[in-house]
Amino acid sequence: MKTTRRNIFSQLKSAFKLGVFSSAILLPAFTMAQTGSPGSPLAISVGTSAVSSYVIDGIANEKEWASASAQPIAVQQTNICSDGCFSITGPADLSGTVKTFWRQGGLYVFFSVKDDILSMNEATFKEGVEMILDMDNSKANFFNDDDFQIGVGMDGIVNETKHFTVDYFTAAILPVTGGYNVELFVDWATIDASYAPGNGKLVGIDFAINDTDGDGLKRSGKLAWYASDNNVYQYPNLAGTASLEGVDGTTSALSGFVASSKLYPNPSNQGQANIEFNMAAANNVKITLSDLVGKQIAVLAEANTNSLSTSFNTSAYPKGMYTVNYFIGGKAAGSKLFVIE
Repeated sequence: MKTTRRNIFSQLKSAFKLGVFSSAILLPAFTMAQTGSPGSPLAISVGTSAVSSYVIDGIANEKEWASASAQPIAVQQTNICSDGCFSITGPADLSGTVKTFWRQGGLYVFFSVKDDILSMNEATFKEGVEMILDMDNSKANFFNDDDFQIGVGMDGIVNETKHFTVDYFTAAILPVTGGYNVELFVDWATIDASYAPGNGKLVGIDFAINDTDGDGLKRSGKLAWYASDNNVYQYPNLAGTASLEGVDGTTSALSGFVASSKLYPNPSNQGQANIEFNMAAANNVKITLSDLVGKQIAVLAEANTNSLSTSFNTSAYPKGMYTVNYFIGGKAAGSKLFVIE
């Protein structure tokens, strides 16, 4: 069944009515107490599982979530009362934690939220989670091309308000007893192909949770991981800082091996995608396409060469996120591809 805002809303509404929260609603691909400062960043560890094993479903079943530190989202923000707020009455009313880990291809985020009254509103950033991402940690007082405000609402709407694109984000929301979970993937490899995450890399970041207490329109409160001022949605320099830690051993395998490579258009909206790359010397090359759960669905090219240019028909596949896998001389790497038409 095609996933639309209307049928997501209907599914969630039925789930609340029946009290059945056994499965997550997968949203379309489409961004703590103040314990740190830019000089004392949040440490984000690297993941170690096979990337193909990750499933964005609102369930913390990847082994990385078991070891990731749960950061409390507990800073009550100011400057949010233009829509008429009132106080948060306690942890059951609104509280939460966030966990993160990174890979070369993107950032994984898991929110666990306690909220005793869930609202099926359709107002942006009123009920649900929010994330600020400043990829180069420039701490500018305006949003650059690599700065994002990402929101996932209880009504099934995913928003990115600064560039109005959701192609780089995949999320799933799962209502649970006393609240809900949100699992989010930020595909920074597709946002900027030249972006180079690695040990010690700093990123500007903040996380927040919003509540309406069933009103559906007026936000009753907002808690953040770092920023005490809600104006962080306008000024990313108010966000906190995170430091990527570790080395992604499954990535950079082709670094210094492939001189140049291109995958375009990405997102693919013309029924076709093109792959080009060049190497200094010929080698055995195999390129495959896999779906969101890592299942191989096509072999796109196979040859012994130092230069390859090929195209393939994307209209044969449903809209969504795929991985183009490169196997060259016993080494492997992958690139995300979005099919949107």
